[in-house]
Amino acid sequence: MTDPEMVSSTATIRTLIAAIPDGLTDDMLTTHPPAAALGFARPTNHFWAQPGRLLWQRRHLINLDSRRGQPATCAGGPIDRLDLTLMRDAATYHAGLRWQRWQHATAGTKTARPWHEYAAEHRAQPGKITLATARTRFLHQPRINAMRLYNAAQMAIVFSLDDIEMYQAGQQAYQHYQALTALCADALLPVTGPVLRPASDALADRITYLAEAARTVAGLPGSQRLIALAV
Repeated sequence: MTDPEMVSSTATIRTLIAAIPDGLTDDMLTTHPPAAALGFARPTNHFWAQPGRLLWQRRHLINLDSRRGQPATCAGGPIDRLDLTLMRDAATYHAGLRWQRWQHATAGTKTARPWHEYAAEHRAQPGKITLATARTRFLHQPRINAMRLYNAAQMAIVFSLDDIEMYQAGQQAYQHYQALTALCADALLPVTGPVLRPASDALADRITYLAEAARTVAGLPGSQRLIALAV
């Protein structure tokens, strides 16, 4: 669950993908990262690198991490040296498995309301609905409790409470959501123009963002460099 203290009406952004301007060299990325003014100054290994590349072909991949038996990951590089298709396929596959586990774990529970709805009620009537009350109402839903119990039993966060709307949209919808998020993350900064980002954490707003961001990425040339930045 997103930190309950964060009750802003704007979307939660953890990872931003920025298109790197031509004038910004690889060496300059650590000192002048795109979107630094927005608070995104730490590269994060969000992308998969193309497999089977020679060493000289990987020199423009940022923070390349290549381990035996695992996909090579990186924080970015030229699009034609990133394996965006395999990233999406893997995200789709794993999302399908996760959704099936979620369906079994929450079987018999009623549809839950997402946190952003309770946060909105708190913002609308802060004197009547305190933040603690909103949080309690959200966490006391049977389906949310089922997800939390599963996570506790697995000793890991397997089901994100922030994704309750996505899970409830159905298996294919959840898979599409995760595949597009693997490609576009939470926000996208083109070389020119404003940052593309969801208007809020509501699924409908995230879908609007993902559709626009995916079209933007699809229209970029293979030579365009991308970098993933974390807060």
